[in-house]
Amino acid sequence: MKRIRFSLKFILALVFCLASVCAYFAHSAAKRRDAIRALQEIGGFSYQHESSVIPEWLRETVGPEYFPGMENIGATYQKTTDAHLAVLARVPELKSLSTNHAWMGSQVGTMDLTDSSNFDDAPLITDAGLAELEAASHLESLTLFHTAITDEGVSRLRYMRNLRNLAIVSNKITDHAIPELIKINTLQYFSAVGTSISDEGVDKIREALPKCKVIGRVNKEKAEPSDATERRSRAI
Repeated sequence: MKRIRFSLKFILALVFCLASVCAYFAHSAAKRRDAIRALQEIGGFSYQHESSVIPEWLRETVGPEYFPGMENIGATYQKTTDAHLAVLARVPELKSLSTNHAWMGSQVGTMDLTDSSNFDDAPLITDAGLAELEAASHLESLTLFHTAITDEGVSRLRYMRNLRNLAIVSNKITDHAIPELIKINTLQYFSAVGTSISDEGVDKIREALPKCKVIGRVNKEKAEPSDATERRSRAI
């Protein structure tokens, strides 16, 4: 029986490939491990829409950080800082990031999102945090709730080539941010609820991005009074 022989070059190339693969997985695991710690610190969470093919016992035995599973991340706006965003943005498979998961979403339409007195904590995320998000190359959906980002900071979002859904809620951005927003031509959904973007500005965004569903800055119930409210106003 003829013995199979491998050249030294082949063996070295094989070792190099294996080492590269191991280094990649170790590096990715370190990023996920840092993200898990950050989420524990800020009270956030991560979840998958799709069912995982990795058995749960194997994930728990080896460690969740060694397997892709952090496509969707929710964070609390009261505790999330620019430094936290820098860690979360480096999760390799991250597709969706929201900073409003602790907020009472059921109050949309009954709460004035433009009035900062409705929130106990000062916003912690700034333009520097948006710059950190550039590392999230696969990010498709981003919700920024009650942050301190500015019109100038919005310019950082145009570098996110896969961004489809964007919600900038309860922020002080104005019509001056529109030239930067319309550069994100991948957008399919944009919400400006609670911002200072005018109705005219919303129309400009709709005109520039015809394939994008744009939600204006005013809550629906505030813009369109209920039938009961209309009846009372007519009676007066």
